[in-house]
Amino acid sequence: MQKTQVTWDEIIEKFDNFECKLTKDINDSSLESFFRLLQEDFTNNKFEKVQIEEAKKRTEKIIIILDKLKADLQQKTIDLMEHSTKLVKYIKTPNAF
Repeated sequence: MQKTQVTWDEIIEKFDNFECKLTKDINDSSLESFFRLLQEDFTNNKFEKVQIEEAKKRTEKIIIILDKLKADLQQKTIDLMEHSTKLVKYIKTPNAF
């Protein structure tokens, strides 16, 4: 692991890019690597308390987005199961065809 110097502007750009990717493609698998690299950036560089608080707020915003996506997925799963059950009942009905 190589220590790299990053600026605060680069950190903000990473947040912006990730949030944009997250809203466009929920199947993007870069979530884990984003947080791992963010941790490395904060470990290897010194930032002011205000900047750290801003990063915390941005991280919380991402968590809220993920919670909403999870709730949407759960609702879609429930809807799919209900439709599946209705379809099975319909197919088993003798007058279906």
